[in-house]
This record gives sequence, structure tokens and C-alpha cells, in this order.
Amino acid sequence: MSLVFLLSFSSCGVNLSDFNFSSKPGKKTLAPAELGNSKTYEAKKLSDGPETSLSPEAKVQKGVTPLLLSEELSFSPHTGAITGIIPYGDDSVISGGNDGQVILSRLSPDRTKFLTEKLLVGTKPILAMSLSDDKNLLAISQTSLVSVYDLKERKIVYELSRVRGRIIALSWDPRSELVSIGLAGGDIYIWSLKQSFFGGQGRDSFDSLEHYIGASTPIIGLHFLPSGGAFLSVELEGGLNVWRALRTEEELGLRDKFNLEDQEAISSVMVNFAVLPTFATDSALTSDGNYFLASSADGKLNSWKIRGLVRQVESTVSKESLLSITEVGFGDKKLRSYQFLLTSTQDQKIQILCQKRSSNQSSTALEYLLLAETPPMSSTLSRVRSALSGNLVWASEKSDKIIAISGAELSEQLRVNPRLENCSSN
Repeated sequence: MSLVFLLSFSSCGVNLSDFNFSSKPGKKTLAPAELGNSKTYEAKKLSDGPETSLSPEAKVQKGVTPLLLSEELSFSPHTGAITGIIPYGDDSVISGGNDGQVILSRLSPDRTKFLTEKLLVGTKPILAMSLSDDKNLLAISQTSLVSVYDLKERKIVYELSRVRGRIIALSWDPRSELVSIGLAGGDIYIWSLKQSFFGGQGRDSFDSLEHYIGASTPIIGLHFLPSGGAFLSVELEGGLNVWRALRTEEELGLRDKFNLEDQEAISSVMVNFAVLPTFATDSALTSDGNYFLASSADGKLNSWKIRGLVRQVESTVSKESLLSITEVGFGDKKLRSYQFLLTSTQDQKIQILCQKRSSNQSSTALEYLLLAETPPMSSTLSRVRSALSGNLVWASEKSDKIIAISGAELSEQLRVNPRLENCSSN
């Protein structure tokens, strides 16, 4: 790996340690936490002390409304860096960290404290997490180990240690029956938990795995299409691919279970539909299943219509790298018909965008409009995530801090935003 390549990683906010290669299969190093491990943390306001610089006089982009945060709260439930956050319900968040712990945290109704519960403890950092669509199962990776934790039963129900390589991306299919697994080396696996044409459902065995080869750089994002018959992958170096699932080939009569060669659960049927000019940083499917989004290190938001993977209007959002994107909705009567996105940027801001429609070569294409952004914060927020309820937006710093952002405060500012009239309502 060249020095230029290393510097490029650093400039877009990517942690190089996430992409170390390993040829050893995973060891089972994760276990449910013991009962009675609850802990309470004081909810600290962002405006307290020298930790932030959310001054209304701080500069934002020309023509953009300052997004002021005064009711936001923070706490530090992990020892060391936080590696992932997932909103859970209206008032809770699941977090993973370099300390090998997975923690469920809830903001108290009076907004004075965070109540935490350790779900899992391990000896290696948590590299990726994904919550099933039914909110019951949580998939977690540690190096080459994937564990599936039942949030209702509070126990590990599946474990996979057969994959060789560092697992840095996970995703569930819409029916919560399959887990897609993305490796630092570019390979992808699908783990069948409840159904498979090749047998071995849910076992710690190669019989339960489908192997997809063809990508060449680390996989940072995986997304099943709403039908579940195909999935999208995002490569760190900007490659965006669509894959036909092996069970789809079986259903179409393209794979014969009685043919020796076809019995090998390996596929290379990949179509590269786009290559970003710089590093990809995050990706998402819109909640309606109609659009695929990818953010990049050049501050741009890219989008494609799922049907036909038709490229939409490229939106320049920031002068710095976009680090994360998340869709958010608000229950406010005036705002509920709009679709909003939140982003975090390398220049330490949080931004809010809306969908707008514009004419693009005689066809109507999707475009995003920047409505407001915070002044620079004291630390970069590596991830911002939201449930569609919009009650709370969660963000994590590169250090050990989790931030809860008031959806009501965001809603109040959006209602009077002068650029809202340019947004497209459903």
C-alpha cells in the first residue's frame, strides 16, 4: 500500500485499523453480559464547558441557516472509541466500542440521565453491527466472528466463525432470515439463518454460507433490495455494485442443486453500476425503498433510483468530506410530508437536507437541498443516526462520547426555515 493511499485514507476520516487483513477464522470471544450490570450516567449539555463551539456567530456556508443546538445531551458509556450506534425505539440507542462491549442506553423521561445496560462483553473491538428489520435480532462482528443476539431473549442465538478475514460490514435481508457479511479484502458472504437452497441453515459451517467474489477493496456498506432477491455493495474506493443472490438464480432455474459445480455456493454475478471519483464514506436506502444513497469524501451526496439504478442529480453538500448520512422524519404536522436527511462532515458540522425535484434532461430527478447546518463543533462526529420517529437523533464522536439531539428542537427550527418552501412534499 503506497504512502499516497495511506494519506488519502486519513484525509477522508477513515480509520486504517478497520482494514487490517486476517487469515485466521474467528474465535468465539463474545458473551452475554451478566445480569445486574445497569449503570446511570449524568446527561451533560453540549453547551457546558469548553467541549463545544456552538456559537451562533460561528461561520456556516453562505445562504445556509445556522442550526443551533441548545438541548443536546452527551455521555460516555464506553472505554475508548465508539465504533457504531443504532437507534432503538423512540428513546434508546445500541452502541458498540473498541472495548468489546455492546451497550443499550436510554434517555430518562426528564432528560437528566442516561440509563445503560451491557448486552454483550468481548475481548476484541466491535467492528460492525446491524439490526434486523423486525428489531429483534442484532448482528455483531469482531474480527472474523459474527454473533447474532436476540434482544428479547437476551442471549446469543447464532455464531459464525468460519469466515477468514476482517468483517467490517453487516446487513439483514427484509425478512430477517439472512445476514450479508462484507470483508476488508472485498469478499462478501451471505449467511442463511432460517432458509437456504444449500442447507446448513444457521450453523457455524460453510454449508450455511454463500460466497460472492468480484469486489477488490474493503466493503463498507451492504443493502438488500426490498425484494430480497439482490443486494448492493459499497467499496471503500468508490465502487458501487449490485449482486444477484444465489437463491434467486436457483428460483430462475440458473443453478442446479444436482450439478456438482452448481452445488458450490459461489457467485461472481456482479454488475458495477457506478464508481465514485473518491472514497465512499457511508450509504443508505431510503425508507420507501425507492432510492439508494452514497456519500463521499469530496462532500457530495450521490443517489440512484432503485428501479433500473438510474443516476439522480449529484448534490454537493459540503466543502469537506461527508462522514455519514441518515434519514429522519418528524411528526410535526407541517413537516411529516417531507423527507429529510442528516449528515455529519469532516469539518465538524451536522447538516440537515431535504428532497427537492428538479428538471434533468427532460426527466424529473431527485436532488437534495441543504437547509441548515451547525457551526463547527469541537470534535468530529463520525456517525449520525436516527430512527424515523425523529424523537431523538443520535451521534457519536471519534472518541468515547455519544450525543442525543432533540428532534423537537430540530423540528422547531425547520418549521421556520426559509428554504423549506423549495423542498418537495409527498
